Parts: sequence; structure tokens; C-alpha cells
Amino acid sequence: MMLTKSISVVLSVMFILSAPVQAEGFLPVDRKKILDFFSSDKFEQIQVPDQQGTADMKRLRAGGDTVWLFYSKASQTRIAMAGRGDLIHSVRIVVAVVNNSEEKNEKVLASLSALFSAIYPNWPQARDWPSKSLDSSWSATAQMMENSAKHQESSQKTLDESIAKQQFDGITASTYGVPPDLIVYAVTVREECVPKRTSPYLPQNDPIQRAIC
Repeated sequence: MMLTKSISVVLSVMFILSAPVQAEGFLPVDRKKILDFFSSDKFEQIQVPDQQGTADMKRLRAGGDTVWLFYSKASQTRIAMAGRGDLIHSVRIVVAVVNNSEEKNEKVLASLSALFSAIYPNWPQARDWPSKSLDSSWSATAQMMENSAKHQESSQKTLDESIAKQQFDGITASTYGVPPDLIVYAVTVREECVPKRTSPYLPQNDPIQRAIC
């Protein structure tokens, strides 16, 4: 009985030690880990001088954050991250799916599924989020495009639904897509970094115009 209890305690400790540790105010995956999920494609870092950065990048840097930009021509994917040291509070991934083969897009989706599973270890549906949120966003955006073609205004509900969102463990994931051209995935622990469509006049809210946060 004592042996069984001891083994149980040891296993519990091992589980705690192996579980992702989330520093307060940051994601449970660091900068290197995020890039590792896309290691099959070569990413090059894009250097953006402080004076040439976008308004949102300048605002983050002024607050003490660092912004990193990476791009892979092979998968038409751009990754932007913001944080301090190796700790990241926001990540934004843009994939120009229209320029990729179906096989390449499936590969990118697989990398995204693994990434979201690591970010949300306690959310069983996290692995399916990249594909399901894409379907949701593309459907809503297609409806908006159809309304525009018919010179009809989109409802507030449609505007909100064009960005699929999910919050779990204090981390908000959002997906916005323009069919059939691109997909924008974002994850953040900061409420002010969650993209919105209700205030399109603010670049930091628009899911397309914003660089990272």
C-alpha cells in the first residue's frame, strides 16, 4: 500500500515538472519553441529598425517589449512575436495559403495544431482550433464579401463573427481569414492585443493592418 502511494506521489511530481510552466503575463511557450514547431521550413528574421516600425511595434518597444519578425518563403508564412527575453506575450502568424500547394498548407496546419496544443495543454480541442476557426472565419468573411457585392451592409454580428475567438486559461486565440487568400492566427495574454472588427478605424484593432499587437 505504501509502495503504491509512493509511486503515485512520484508520478504526480513528474507530471508537474513536465507540464508547461507559464510565467505570469506570458505564453507557456517561448520564442524558440514557437519557431521549432515550424522547423521544417526555413525562416529568416526580418530586421525592422525602430524608426521604421509600424505604430503598434513602436508602442510595444516604447513599453519595454521586443518585437521579432520571421518569414518563410517556402511556406508563405510570416511569424511576429512580442515579449521580453525569450518570453512571449503575443504571437501572430499570417499564411498566404493562396500561394501554397494543398500539401504545403496541410503541413502548415499540422505545425499550427502542434503549436496550439502546446499553448493550451488543458484544452483538448486546441489541436483542432486552426482548421475549425478557419472554417468559421472564412464563412463569415465570405458572407460579408457577398453582402458587399450586393451593396448590402453587414450586420454587427457578421463583423464580430468574421474573427473566430476562443479564450482559455487567460489566453485568447483569434483567427481571421480572407478566402481564398490568407489566414491570420493570433494568440495573446493581453486583452488590448485581441483584434476587433468593431473599430476598423484603429490600425491596432484591425486583424490585417496590425503587425503584432
